[in-house]
Amino acid sequence: MSDGMGAVTLVIEDDHAAAEILRVQLVAIGFRVIVAETAERGIELAVQQRPDLITLDIHLPGMDGWQCLERLKKNTDVASIPVVIISIVADRARGLSLGANQVLQKPVSRDQLSRALGAEGFGRRFAERHGVVLVIDDDPKAVQLLGTHLDVAGYKVLSAFNGRQGINIARESKPDLILLDLMMPELSGFDVIDALKNDVTTRDIPIIVVTAKQITQADRDRLGKDAKEILEKSDLRHGLFIREVDRAMLKDKVDHA
Repeated sequence: MSDGMGAVTLVIEDDHAAAEILRVQLVAIGFRVIVAETAERGIELAVQQRPDLITLDIHLPGMDGWQCLERLKKNTDVASIPVVIISIVADRARGLSLGANQVLQKPVSRDQLSRALGAEGFGRRFAERHGVVLVIDDDPKAVQLLGTHLDVAGYKVLSAFNGRQGINIARESKPDLILLDLMMPELSGFDVIDALKNDVTTRDIPIIVVTAKQITQADRDRLGKDAKEILEKSDLRHGLFIREVDRAMLKDKVDHA
């Protein structure tokens, strides 16, 4: 097949954040994704759904990934389904000997995933955009998830894990857009905005606030026009998120044309 359009991937992964990152990457290629949080449930879904592809973590509760792989390959109903191991434990030799088609070590970039799937007949279908986005958030999982959304859309991603680091990277790298959390220790997102907007070298960089904070009217008044958009982490859907990023990028280019 030329791409993942219409194909189904079963993701066997007990870590919710890791599963969501992988889901975003696969959906960007065109896959439909179903998730199982245990090996036992994964085997059950594999038999019921007959997916086109299975991705498998090794560290799972109860039955581990190695045992799961062995059982999948011994079941004639699903043995032919390609399995890609995606795990911190990336024992390539063991994985291949047990029947895995590919073995990838976390974290997996979109290019690594694309090459691995291409080797199994699923062609690359990632959108290509141009631009550099700086993500500033003290939560590493949030940074990784936002970075994955941006990466599969074709954007180059820079990461900062606190306000001070974010300000320094913004001054050095001059990104095209900044995604900023508000609730951070030491320097809050509000402090970061004040610093960036009072610096002639960074004041014109558009900012989208992405936060779990309950935004009050006072917060909106304080942010004013300094934030192009305010997005809630709890409702971060890939399509909507990327549309807002695209729109902020485009508006900034028009404003400075």
